[in-house]
Amino acid sequence: MALIVVGQDDEYKNGDVKFMHNTSGETICDMYYDGKWFTGHAKCLPEDMDMWSERTGSTLAEIKANIKRLRYMRAQTRQEMKPLTLFESRLKCCKGYNHNSVEARRLRKEIWLYKDKIQEITNAINDEEAYLKRYIAEKDNLYVKIRAKRSN
Repeated sequence: MALIVVGQDDEYKNGDVKFMHNTSGETICDMYYDGKWFTGHAKCLPEDMDMWSERTGSTLAEIKANIKRLRYMRAQTRQEMKPLTLFESRLKCCKGYNHNSVEARRLRKEIWLYKDKIQEITNAINDEEAYLKRYIAEKDNLYVKIRAKRSN
């Protein structure tokens, strides 16, 4: 099994990507973010091996790795927001709590900003998943047309 490795450095920055391709039609993408590696796999179906390309495998594996990275980011953002929401709920139970105070409004704004960020990440995940499905469908459609032309 021959592996082709692209992007071998010892120092990685957020967003750095490395790809590994093998001759059996499998591509692995490792994406570095926040001190962690997120891995996406793409495997060519046996009936599509005549159409296999590193570029398609790299694209699919990178999208899958990016979805994992986005899910991690969403989970981290939720963890960061959790103490604020807990603090707000405990404050509301206090006898002298003033809902309209500057501090209470700032706290609500911070929570709102976290919720907005979570929603943006969720939308990005949905967009990536939709793009992945569309990309696979377009490739499949293209393969059908190419095979039809080859048979004629």
